[in-house]
Amino acid sequence: MARKITDLDKRGDLILRFSTPYTKDLRICSRTLARASVIFEKMLFGPFKESQKEGEEWIVELPEDNLLPMTTVLAIAHGCHRIVPTHVTIPELFEILVLSNKYSMTYLFRPYLRRWIPRTKDVKFGDDTLMFAWITREIGAKELFEGAILELARYRANDGKIGFCIGNKDEDRDSVYNAQIRFSGILDIIAVTQMALLKGVLEPVREAARQALSSQVCNKYSSRNHKAKECADLLLGSLIRECKSIGIDPGITCLTDELASYPHSVNKVYWTVNLMRLHTLPGHDECSMRAAAMRTDTLRAFTDDTVKMSPSQQEYFQKQAEISGWYETH
Repeated sequence: MARKITDLDKRGDLILRFSTPYTKDLRICSRTLARASVIFEKMLFGPFKESQKEGEEWIVELPEDNLLPMTTVLAIAHGCHRIVPTHVTIPELFEILVLSNKYSMTYLFRPYLRRWIPRTKDVKFGDDTLMFAWITREIGAKELFEGAILELARYRANDGKIGFCIGNKDEDRDSVYNAQIRFSGILDIIAVTQMALLKGVLEPVREAARQALSSQVCNKYSSRNHKAKECADLLLGSLIRECKSIGIDPGITCLTDELASYPHSVNKVYWTVNLMRLHTLPGHDECSMRAAAMRTDTLRAFTDDTVKMSPSQQEYFQKQAEISGWYETH
């Protein structure tokens, strides 16, 4: 049975053939494609197997490429704007950018970024947040990238893996998605940011425990007075009880090795501290303010929006933004 051909250029001299069984071949113009992509220019007009053979129909097989996102990329290159989607989902845009990066064609999307990428900086945590982080990295949208990283660092459980995002089964590890995510270095940035946030939200708890252990928490009596010790013991006991609900050790040293295996999200720690009810002796209202101070310090740490990146990572964002024209279109 003959394959049905979709014409992106009805006068085109080149057919691109995809391996998936339900696909259609695409007829395109080889010179248009070569102008749009230096990679295709070398493939088609260099000493490679994809170059035209005299007396034969020019067919190039792209078995590893997905037809649907490739059709969008090629439609833009050929000026077939009528079939370019007005809106795309995050997974769809991910596939498009994987191919455009592969063939050095991301610059073609400048007119479409306003439609395809949300302009808001208010990134919300969800199933596609990691994929969105990768997308924003590839177009050089640094602020959106940092927003996605912070959401992942605050809200994902620190379970020693990122399985809910990219899968942890052996057969999944070589997928295009996993390969792109792991190669990008995004997981390292998330881990560093998450460790910094965990240290920040746990430090006020540790400080309260230190003060209680030294009986310095009581503002009504000197540390040598037995009432001051009773006040500190009450506060420390309630602090330990509240922390135990999510497995926090108030004496945790906050070393990276310890926090790397800590089982809860930064968000859960924050809300546990925020809702803590710490007890002191009756009439020690000023001592009870320690809990309020702890909550204030924890909130300050939780809302810290610092995302540390290496100089090479910073340079990558600048380079990608120049390619995509992100800051020219927004």
